[in-house]
Amino acid sequence: MGQIASRDDALGALLIDFRSKKGHSMEFEYATQTLKILTEEHVEARILKDPQSVKEQASQDPGELIKQAVVQLGREATPTRIEEAFVPHLFQAGDWKKFWEAAKRAMRKDPRFVIPTKRTDAIQYLDAAPDAKAGGMEDLREAVGIKRVIEALEKLLKTQDVAALKAQAEEIFKLCVS
Repeated sequence: MGQIASRDDALGALLIDFRSKKGHSMEFEYATQTLKILTEEHVEARILKDPQSVKEQASQDPGELIKQAVVQLGREATPTRIEEAFVPHLFQAGDWKKFWEAAKRAMRKDPRFVIPTKRTDAIQYLDAAPDAKAGGMEDLREAVGIKRVIEALEKLLKTQDVAALKAQAEEIFKLCVS
């Protein structure tokens, strides 16, 4: 994460202030191949430009801030990657843990979040909450006997994508063991 400090046309290079290294020179061609331009609304750009407003959002609405980070980071939105974006640039380690616990509580309340079990897997935010009645969940709730449970599970596998199944995994597990 960095910001272009200046442009040197004579050398054909940009001078970039990265978080970890200020005044880094990078040739135009290499910069266009390796750097990604972030919008002003991107959470990492906001942390760099106006960390106080991001801190206020984190304390007032941690779920919305995490939603923005997950949507903007996409496949990179692992818990580890989100932590790297926020610590130490926005939070110190102790404050991060408090924020992360509040964010996880907010994510658990919103069924559109798919929270992975591994810190290296991406968090997902679905466009719509999974429909518990569609695609076999109702059949699984009503299933009596192992044969009916297996049939309902097979129907779930056929009718729902992996993200939706992950979002409902805990409920599915509880229904299978009860």
